[in-house]
Amino acid sequence: MNHKTLNSQQVESLFTFCRKHHVYHYDLQVELVDHMASAIETAWETNPNLPFEEARNQCFSQFGSDGFLKVERQHEKALSKKYNHLLISHWISFFRWPKLLFTIASTLCLTFIFQLIDKASEVLIVYSLLIFFFTILYIFILFPKKYSINLIPGKSFLLTERLKSVRHFSVIFLQLPFIASNFAHFADHKYSELLSVQLSMSFTLVAFSILFYNNLVHLPSKIKSQFISQFPEFVK
Repeated sequence: MNHKTLNSQQVESLFTFCRKHHVYHYDLQVELVDHMASAIETAWETNPNLPFEEARNQCFSQFGSDGFLKVERQHEKALSKKYNHLLISHWISFFRWPKLLFTIASTLCLTFIFQLIDKASEVLIVYSLLIFFFTILYIFILFPKKYSINLIPGKSFLLTERLKSVRHFSVIFLQLPFIASNFAHFADHKYSELLSVQLSMSFTLVAFSILFYNNLVHLPSKIKSQFISQFPEFVK
C-alpha cells in the first residue's frame, strides 16, 4: 500500500503558513516545512482521510503557545553557537603546531620592534592606526566585494543576517586608536623596557590580530561558502 504524501501545492502552502506566522527567513522555513510535512505524512499513515488543513493545524499545535517563535530562537542560538565554536577552534589552532610557528615568529618580530623603538606607546598607536585603516577598507571595499552575498529579491536568510552582523561588529575596531591613546602613557612605564613585558605585549597584540583576522576574514568566508553550497539558486 502506497503512503499518502504531500503534493507541491500543499508544500508551498506550508511555506505560506510559516510566513503568516512570522517566520521570514527562508532557511528556517525549509526546516519547519520539512518537519511539518513529515509529521503530516506520519499522521496520514494512521488516518489517510484526515484533511490536510486539520493535519497541519495538529502539527502546528505541537509547537506550543509560542508557535514557531521558540523554534526560531533555538535555531538562531544553534547557529550562533556553531560559528562561535568555529571562531574559537580556528583561533586556538594558531597556538598548535604548525600554526604555532607563525604565532611565535610574529611575537618575536614584534618584540624586536619594541626593543628598537624607545617608546612602546608609539608601536601601539601605529598598530591601532593600521587596524583602523584596514577596518575602513574592509567595511567599504573588501567586505562588499569579497564576502557579501548578492541575493535574488524577496528572500531573507538567517545565514546572511549572521554575515551582516560580522560587518557591523567590525565597527568596534574603529575605536582602537582612541583606546590606544588613552593607554599609551601606561605603555611607556619603565617596566616596558623589560624583555618579559615586551614579550607579553607582543603576544597580546599577535593574539588580538589573529582574533581580528578570524572575525573579519575567516568567519565571513566560511559563512559565504556554506550559503552558496546550500542555496546556490538564490545567489545572483
